[in-house]
This record gives sequence, C-alpha cells and structure tokens, in this order.
Amino acid sequence: MRLAIEEHLKCSEFPRVGVVVAKSGEVLSTGYRGETRGVHAERIAIGKLTNGQVQGSTVFTTLEPCVVLHNDQEIDPCAQLLIDSGVSEVLIGVLDPNGTIYSQGYRKLLENNISVGFFQ
Repeated sequence: MRLAIEEHLKCSEFPRVGVVVAKSGEVLSTGYRGETRGVHAERIAIGKLTNGQVQGSTVFTTLEPCVVLHNDQEIDPCAQLLIDSGVSEVLIGVLDPNGTIYSQGYRKLLENNISVGFFQ
C-alpha cells in the first residue's frame, strides 16, 4: 500500500492514481497515472508484465478502477482489464468520488470473483 501511495505522489495528472502489482510477496511492477500521458495507472503497471506474471497477482491501487463511462469508449476500462488479466485480488485506497463511477468498479470486480479489499 505504501508503494502504491508513493507512485500516486509521482502523478502530474488528475485524478492521481498509483498502482503496484505483487505476487507471493514480491513487487512485480508499479505504475502511476501520467507515467505515459493519458494512460491509466493499472494499464501501465500491467503492461510491464507478461500474462503469466499477472495471473493470480494482487493489485494495490490508490483509486477504485474505472468502468465504462460512455458507449463509444475505445479502450476497456481498468476494472475489465483486471478481470481479463486474471488478477486474484485488488486492494483499493478509496472509492472513486466521481458519482458516475462510485463503487461500480468495486462491484464489477466482486461480480467476477475477484477478492476486493481496502487499504488499512
């Protein structure tokens, strides 16, 4: 969680988001919003890994993963990316305060049998 917050502090774009992907107690990758302009932190961190590395991993994200915001959205939202990547668990810092997203990413992960918790 601390490492995800450290990534979050690197952000130059808003909302600020930091992500860590870990497995078996080992940090596999990190990412933050703005590391690659316009790319969400989850997509950056997962993009640094192979499919095998991501399978069964835990993702720590400072902000709830996004969901579909409009019908013509070209890129899958981060919640779907985490589901499709085979992540086992997601730990979230805060639910997205944006009323169109609030708790929807959390719910989508749960509905797809991903264990979800919150930073403590």
